[in-house]
Amino acid sequence: MNSLYQIDTLITCLIAIVLLNGCGGKDPRSRDLVPASGSVVYNGKPVEGATVVFFNEDEPSKPGGSAVTASDGKFKISLYGDGDGTYPGNYVVTVSKIEVTSKLTDEQLLDYELQYKEIPADNTKTVSLLPEKYATKAATSIRLTIPSKGDKDIKIELTDK
Repeated sequence: MNSLYQIDTLITCLIAIVLLNGCGGKDPRSRDLVPASGSVVYNGKPVEGATVVFFNEDEPSKPGGSAVTASDGKFKISLYGDGDGTYPGNYVVTVSKIEVTSKLTDEQLLDYELQYKEIPADNTKTVSLLPEKYATKAATSIRLTIPSKGDKDIKIELTDK
């Protein structure tokens, strides 16, 4: 009876540990992060499917985070997952959206698909749907500061000029 009591106590302690620490909850690394969200517009219209990447200017070795815009152009920066935010500080921001199309006919594409073959890279064409000046860290002019309380109203306005 005594060993049964010990096993019961052990199981109760294990359950308590799991409940206190949480299972699957937030990544513990995200405790110092602040919210960072907003919207991207191009020539006044929301951009769906754009990739927004934050590069930490203050501490380049520290990651910044990224997001993909929704149909209304809105995004929530994630560093470790699920829109958890980023660290306060200064950032260089890139925004890009590409479309990959095939140079092959529908019949040729179907043939590759039926044979479970990958389409060779030289048969695809990549087109940037946003100005290239925003796509790379070296070229972008977008600079943002995320304050210590975060920023939930970031507005990134892209133009052709």
